[in-house]
Amino acid sequence: MLEWIHDCADAGNPTPNVAAIVDRFGFAGPEQARTLLADLADAGTIKLVGVGVAQTITLPGDAPAPAMPVTRGERLPRRSSSLTPPSSGSQR
Repeated sequence: MLEWIHDCADAGNPTPNVAAIVDRFGFAGPEQARTLLADLADAGTIKLVGVGVAQTITLPGDAPAPAMPVTRGERLPRRSSSLTPPSSGSQR
């Protein structure tokens, strides 16, 4: 995966997003890709900038590259509808 990220950056292309990594490597879901990306970031071999679908991968010493467009409908999880904002204390 790291070699592919380097190849994309070296070719001047956007670095892959989580959805592209899942597709390319046949992962069961995005969490596996996110875990491996976090491991690479912890090792200092990549930098993760941003969160969710806006997250980009950069290589140490490189300027942030544009994110690869989302092609598989990857979205952030929706908030639970059971959560309600706190009441102001006055009821009518």
